[in-house]
Amino acid sequence: MTERHKKKLDYGLKEKLIHRLKYVPIRRSLKELFLFTWLLPFVLVSVSFLYLIYHYMFSLEMKNASTSLSHTQEYFDKSLSSVKAFSDRIYVNKKLHDVLQKNYSNNQDVFFDYTSLSFFDDYLRSCDEVSSFRVYTENYTLLDNSFIIKVRSEIQESGWYKAAVSLKGQNSWFYVSDSLTKKNYLCAVRSLWSQNMETLLGVLVVNVSNQQMNSILDNQNHDTVISFGSNVIYSTIQDLSPEENRYLFSRPSNGRLYVTKWRGKDYNGVFSSQFSPGFPNAPEFHVAFLVPLNQLVGITLSGVAVSVALLIFIAFLSVYVVSVYSSYAAERVSKIKDGISNVVEDKFEIEPSIGGNDEYEQIYKALYKMSGNIKSLIDQVYLQNIEKERMKARQNEINFKMLSTQINPHFLFNTLETIRMKSAASGNANKDVSVMLKLLASLLRYNLSVSGRPVCFFDELNSVQNYLNIQHFRFGNRIAYDVIPLCDIRRISILPLLIQPLVENSFSHGLEDTAEGGFIYIVAQTKKTGDEELLYITIKDNGKGIPSEKLEQLNKNLEKLSEPENETMSNAVYNTSVRGNSIGMQNVNSRIKLFYGQQYGLSVKSKEGEGTEVTIVVPVIYTDNIMPKV
Repeated sequence: MTERHKKKLDYGLKEKLIHRLKYVPIRRSLKELFLFTWLLPFVLVSVSFLYLIYHYMFSLEMKNASTSLSHTQEYFDKSLSSVKAFSDRIYVNKKLHDVLQKNYSNNQDVFFDYTSLSFFDDYLRSCDEVSSFRVYTENYTLLDNSFIIKVRSEIQESGWYKAAVSLKGQNSWFYVSDSLTKKNYLCAVRSLWSQNMETLLGVLVVNVSNQQMNSILDNQNHDTVISFGSNVIYSTIQDLSPEENRYLFSRPSNGRLYVTKWRGKDYNGVFSSQFSPGFPNAPEFHVAFLVPLNQLVGITLSGVAVSVALLIFIAFLSVYVVSVYSSYAAERVSKIKDGISNVVEDKFEIEPSIGGNDEYEQIYKALYKMSGNIKSLIDQVYLQNIEKERMKARQNEINFKMLSTQINPHFLFNTLETIRMKSAASGNANKDVSVMLKLLASLLRYNLSVSGRPVCFFDELNSVQNYLNIQHFRFGNRIAYDVIPLCDIRRISILPLLIQPLVENSFSHGLEDTAEGGFIYIVAQTKKTGDEELLYITIKDNGKGIPSEKLEQLNKNLEKLSEPENETMSNAVYNTSVRGNSIGMQNVNSRIKLFYGQQYGLSVKSKEGEGTEVTIVVPVIYTDNIMPKV
């Protein structure tokens, strides 16, 4: 079949479906669509899901039982390791060896040496896994107590005693009856020898605590059996016979054991085995779990039943919802939905109509009208915002140009008067005039060349230095000054014309009337504050100072001053500085907050009659693009 025929067939089928949907009641058409496109696939998926969940939950329960078995086995192995370590401590004890080798002539000497072995009680208390221990000795000059026992012939002839002697001090495991308590214990057994390994001193038997081992089994949720060879040493199953024990462990290790009709119940047991260090051909330890099948299947079937109930509820709910909703026209709702989606996505160019004259058409017309209104409003607001930002930017640029081109007329007139006086005097005055003209030209050139963009901090301080040099010609030795940079001023950029206005204030309002001993210090340094590095510029003088009430009001004004919200406020700040005959602190503070942010700006400390200290705080901006001009 050609591609053309396939497209034609697909197109014909689509047309038939659409035609049927047009002339069949929507309730019936939606029910048919629901049946073939959702209900049948839902049933198939649900059956597959239930099959998978049954096997998954069954496997999960088996895995949990296997994991619990591994933990029990590990704990049992750890306990055996503790018992073996206890045996090692007794085995290497020199005092015990000395006592076992010594031939005594009277009981008093025996009792005296036994007191040196009293630490054995502390040994027992330090190891919960050990119930007791015995040392069977062939030294008949000793006396029997709870630790040392003279060996009898029946013990000497026992298999475990002979095996321990033949292993020459190697540790081995046995399940034997204690000679004092007559109870059966799992024991760590080893022989004790003289230093040259020629003389047998005795046989050490360390009894594993049955109470401690049974506590392992008490924490399990399943029947558990621990076997050593053909002997059941620990078990939660009462009266387990040797035949039952052999049947439990007759399958290969680390496998799955199915025990049917075990004492009237069906069991699914998972078992494992472990060989413990001992003499060659020693029996193995086995740890087994017996999990009733009805317990495993019951948990699994409960999960399946809940899943079936949930799926049936979902199916009936879906049928009900489809039946209720079948009276609505899916196509028209879809068109309305598409129109709303376009408006939400800022696509306001939607179709003007979906046809007809029903409620859906009326809703769509209202949507179309709303989209047009929103588009018009957005366009209008957008254009207004753009124009507003442009006007604000132009106004800020104009304000800064006006600020940057201001020169204090008082300072300019005084400088020119000083130059005139120098030129009128004799001697080396002409040289001073030349220097002052050069400094004034450099200062004017810098002030007229800067814009609202940051400049190199070196150039800014150089301009301030020129200003201070000019003032030095005016005031002579009446006023001293110093500029102290404590940071890399060639790598830092800063907004221009921040320092000079504050230095002008120090001269005009603080030091101009000083007869002698005046000074101005400018210190620049950087400090780390958390994750931010800040630049601190301090201008300090010893002039007249500021009265406390005026200082308080000044600091309040500096704290409240923020970016002007309109042109009127900006002009007000500018005009205030002009009337004050300097750019002034408020203009400097306003420029800092406009450029760097509201958290930065000026702070003023002053005491009347002692001087004023103004500190500029701005963030450090390192740049290699702005290089010093000098």
